[in-house]
Amino acid sequence: MKYSLFFKIFVFAWLFVCSFSSNLMAGKSPLSLQFPLTTMEGNTLSPDMVEQKITMLVFWANWCVPCRKEVPLLNALHQEFSKDVLFVGINEDEDLKGGLAFIRRYHLQYPSIKDTNFEIASRMGVQSLPIVLVVSTDGQELYRSVEPPSKHELQQLLAEKK
Repeated sequence: MKYSLFFKIFVFAWLFVCSFSSNLMAGKSPLSLQFPLTTMEGNTLSPDMVEQKITMLVFWANWCVPCRKEVPLLNALHQEFSKDVLFVGINEDEDLKGGLAFIRRYHLQYPSIKDTNFEIASRMGVQSLPIVLVVSTDGQELYRSVEPPSKHELQQLLAEKK
């Protein structure tokens, strides 16, 4: 009898912990950008641009070798999914010149903003580069990785949100 009660308590506690940790992993805390935002190229991103789209946030820097390597895949995803996904690069370089040189050199096809004083990275728990976050329209984290989602993964995320 005691074993049975202990077992039930253990299973209940285990399920509770697993459910709590999976909620953390699924990103139950809202993430958002403070609009309007000015891109590094001088254009404006407004809140209405994200109302009906999920957002892919790509944290990068000029000195980051893996960041350079993922640009072709990100550009291809942007070209295919830009109707449904807002792509926003978040530049973590200390100076604007280095970031703008990266954009030109690697032909970044989506807008990027300068993360002054690493405020966005800190708020979103980014501690290394590159990091790609996909965020739902209501600010929930759908994806976080050091590499972009595959075409198939992005299609799945979009299908789940429709």
